[in-house]
Amino acid sequence: MRQLVHAVANNDMEGSRELWQRQPEHKQEDKLTRQFFSHIKAVLDSKEGVRPELVYAKLEEALHLTHPAGLANLAQKRMFTFEEINIINSMAVQKQRLGERKQALRIWMQLSDYLEVRKVDDEEKEKVYPMILYNEANLLYEMEIYREALELCNKGIDYCTRSNKYMVLPYLLLCKSGILKWMEQPEEAMDVQQCAEHLFRCLKIIMQSPENQS
Repeated sequence: MRQLVHAVANNDMEGSRELWQRQPEHKQEDKLTRQFFSHIKAVLDSKEGVRPELVYAKLEEALHLTHPAGLANLAQKRMFTFEEINIINSMAVQKQRLGERKQALRIWMQLSDYLEVRKVDDEEKEKVYPMILYNEANLLYEMEIYREALELCNKGIDYCTRSNKYMVLPYLLLCKSGILKWMEQPEEAMDVQQCAEHLFRCLKIIMQSPENQS
């Protein structure tokens, strides 16, 4: 399962499909395992261009395995597992693909608020919180709401640097660079873009190391 997550995150579609074929036979007996593989299958479908409404339906089905109410209790801060949070984040991505930007934004705002006010496991939070901040900031950028998008980028950048988690950091920097260009701060935008490019190169080298290929 860890290898599959790694392959999907690195857009290794051939490796992902190969690992998918090796999923355990007992998955039908284990609700959490079924949820994990349903989520991964939906993400793979999305990466391969399956229509977003079909991907969304698969994600909704996966969420219902452990939370029949779906998104209904999200605003009420019902406790969610981190697998459920990942699924809900993916559902917001599909809402954005469908052009339902306000719905996607509302989901990401609720998720980021949930992670900020709840006492959650720091190690698990580090895996999802920067990604959600990036998705929220990037959508605001797309909607030309620049100042709020910049605030979220800065919050995400600060969180990544304080927690020493850098996988999402170059994406946040790249988003910030684009925002600064639209805010007519070209020199700062170029500096931030160069930082993002350097980080992307560094992370590519790290991800290709033998330790991360095993």
